[in-house]
Amino acid sequence: MYRYIIVIITFCFFSCNNKNQSLPESTGAENEILIVIEDFIWEGEKGDFIKSILRKEIYGLNQPEPFFNTPQVNRKEFNNILQRHKNIILFQEKKGDLKFQKNKWAKNQLIFQIDISQAEEKTKEELKKIIEFFTIKELKYINSQISRSQLQGAQEKIKNKFQINAKIPSEYTIIKDTTNLFWVGFKNNGKNEDEIHQIIIYSFYPKTKNIINEVISNTDIVFSKNLYFYSEGIKQHDHVEIYKEQEPIFENNIYRGFWRTTGKSFMGGPFFAKQYIKEDNKVVVVAAIIYAPNKSKRKYIKRIEAMFLD
Repeated sequence: MYRYIIVIITFCFFSCNNKNQSLPESTGAENEILIVIEDFIWEGEKGDFIKSILRKEIYGLNQPEPFFNTPQVNRKEFNNILQRHKNIILFQEKKGDLKFQKNKWAKNQLIFQIDISQAEEKTKEELKKIIEFFTIKELKYINSQISRSQLQGAQEKIKNKFQINAKIPSEYTIIKDTTNLFWVGFKNNGKNEDEIHQIIIYSFYPKTKNIINEVISNTDIVFSKNLYFYSEGIKQHDHVEIYKEQEPIFENNIYRGFWRTTGKSFMGGPFFAKQYIKEDNKVVVVAAIIYAPNKSKRKYIKRIEAMFLD
């Protein structure tokens, strides 16, 4: 009897593997989710409600950019070619909880099915779970790409100093390495001279219970002491500071906001910070600034997030 069951399981295993091997490669980018929903719903009030969740913009970017691109098609347009998309959300009138399926029409494919007739509150809850799922999936993909070419020795140094996991790409270089601070910067090699990516990792012991305020305050100090920009014709160099007029937001141990330079250089852009609270109450902070005028900033922010994926 057990032998018979093993034969069936083995047969199913090889059948599933053969099925996956015969599937075509999925299409679309990791940061794109194909929405399958009828046009009249998408263009109505319910569609506006869904868009407000799916097309949420990343705070702290100079130009509006959503967390994900969400092209929409209706059921009739959802043909064999579109069914190969990497990430899909199907809105259908099918009662029941959120359904998930992997590799249905293509390799490396994820499909979620939501009941369009359910209450808005439940739809909101399910969509947030889906976005979180796709976010982690994208970061893992970027992290795996970084693994192919890392800055030699950086991962071990960061682990030993701060007890956090990090993968720094090889296009960065170590600028400063002290007991409580580790600083790397992007080497543009003349190809992207107008791009600046700086990442500083530091630690401190909080003096109050308001850790959020202390992280923002200490990050501002670390920026101003280390990050300078020299402007032609100006004797005194300008330092970086967190832009106070638009307060940073804090969510899931991540801070997002804006930075700018003091003085007359008029430079600025998004900043990203992530906090880790250790067992001895020490706070470790990864703080980064990006300067890339007239370019999409989303990909840079996501790349930094992926470097410090837990």
